[in-house]
Amino acid sequence: MPSGMGGCPRVLVACCPYCVEVCMGIAIHDAIWEYPDKTSVGPIDLTVEDGEFVVLTGPSGCGKTTVTRMINGIIPHLLEGRLEGEVQLNGADTISMKTYDITSTVASVFQNPKTQFFTTNTTAEILFPAENLGMGINEMKARLDAVVNRFGIGHLMDRSIFALSGGQKQLICLAACCITDVPCVVLDEPTSNLDIDTIERIGAILAELKQVGKTIVVSEHRLDWLSSLADRVIVMRDGQVERAFVVDEFKSLSSVQLHDMGLRGADPSVPRIPARSEDERGGLVIEELDCGYGKKPLLHIRDLMFPRGKVTAVVGGNGQGKTTLGKALCGLVKPIRLKVTMGGSPVRRRWQRNSCYMILQDVNAQLFTSSVEKEILLSNGACDPQEYLAVVGLENKHEEHPLSLSGGERQRLAIAAALAAKRDVLVADEPTSGMDYLNMRRVAAAMRRYADAGRVVVLITHDRELIEACADEIVVVENGEVHQI
Repeated sequence: MPSGMGGCPRVLVACCPYCVEVCMGIAIHDAIWEYPDKTSVGPIDLTVEDGEFVVLTGPSGCGKTTVTRMINGIIPHLLEGRLEGEVQLNGADTISMKTYDITSTVASVFQNPKTQFFTTNTTAEILFPAENLGMGINEMKARLDAVVNRFGIGHLMDRSIFALSGGQKQLICLAACCITDVPCVVLDEPTSNLDIDTIERIGAILAELKQVGKTIVVSEHRLDWLSSLADRVIVMRDGQVERAFVVDEFKSLSSVQLHDMGLRGADPSVPRIPARSEDERGGLVIEELDCGYGKKPLLHIRDLMFPRGKVTAVVGGNGQGKTTLGKALCGLVKPIRLKVTMGGSPVRRRWQRNSCYMILQDVNAQLFTSSVEKEILLSNGACDPQEYLAVVGLENKHEEHPLSLSGGERQRLAIAAALAAKRDVLVADEPTSGMDYLNMRRVAAAMRRYADAGRVVVLITHDRELIEACADEIVVVENGEVHQI
């Protein structure tokens, strides 16, 4: 049982030679954060005791990320806005704490890994927090070896950040978060782009951190993997704490009860989908694809078909080449060899660029305008933006700046813009990362309708609920090759 903030008599079991015993409690009292556009989150009342593992969940845009930013000091020190109330770390008010003291106390993994990278090399990135705290070279090397072994990421060392998959980038962020061995770890949607094996690995690492007494706060929509780790689950809605559950109480809730609160249920198994009949074989066909970085092929694919009128889910481990496959379909990377047909006719790269649309894993890279409505008009100047915003539940956000939206809301905006473009082929890379149950179902329905109009839809995803809701076909990418299940 976690102790109170007043003390922490505890014998710790070290998971590496540099684990330290430090008390860490979090107290948020009547905290309200007002953003420059006058939208606000709060009032928040939340206490996390020393050594406690707490999960924050709730619908997209409910304020989970804002709470994590209160804890790690980004609010109020780095974001523009106004904070009322109190946020305390082990009894010290974060407003009066120096940034160095906060970073020596709390480590963070952000929802979008790219927003916290400071270098272009994986090894340098992991070492960066330790360098910031002034550690000696020998100590940093020992800590690096310990964290690399713990995470099993030796194969990712001394590589370019830009060559990593989204899931691999998240692993590097978590390793950098752990190297300083601070007493509190805050993670915002850490598994949004990860495969099941990597999620299990991260779960094991967090279990180690919990065992040695770390205070852990995780903001997450995918809850099944956290059920054996959490002490409490906090459900937020409309910027406030709506319910608080001890973990056994939360685990007793049915899927219907979870869905009624807008929460995800347990991950279903990947469904078996019947093989397509011969009259369904029109569509986009990759006859030959060799693709990779430099002259080293990452993908070697022959005779892979994405049928019209169907939703095809592309699954596989992190770093297997799923995103590269999607980019090759849309003409966004230059392959070593590519031969593609559509409806039996060969296609060229110009056709790919004009007829294919890819929703990137990092949607921030494709939000260009000053308002939500203008983003839709950029895709299709002749459409009614409200029609497409209503599909993804953003009809009341039409005047807001895209970068003022939550991560899940930005994802839905990018999807709405893609739907408005009405291209023949739509490729969506992790389209439901960071989404609650209601919005995942909205996206599934939208993809289903888009395919039913006779188009090709390809979903690159680890989201089993999304696959179950709308996929007709499943393609597995493994070791550079593909097979269907």
